[in-house]
Amino acid sequence: MTGSKGGKSRFSIVLCSDVDYEHLLASIEYDGQEIAFVTQEEGKQAMKITASVGEPVKPGIAWTVDLDGFLEAVGTARKRLLER
Repeated sequence: MTGSKGGKSRFSIVLCSDVDYEHLLASIEYDGQEIAFVTQEEGKQAMKITASVGEPVKPGIAWTVDLDGFLEAVGTARKRLLER
């Protein structure tokens, strides 16, 4: 995955399983920290994305990430789950 400015992306996708989910999920990480995950618990035509509740950049401030990079990461996560 590439960044929107032509450099290396700060996003990565990790397929994983979790005891709370029957199917694989795709974790979307930004600079090594999970910021969201995509699940397929309700079927491949009804995937859901959940923003992770993690440590914010600053207290009281949400994560701010590159929109194009995030959308690309979500698309890649969806594609990788559908391939499974």
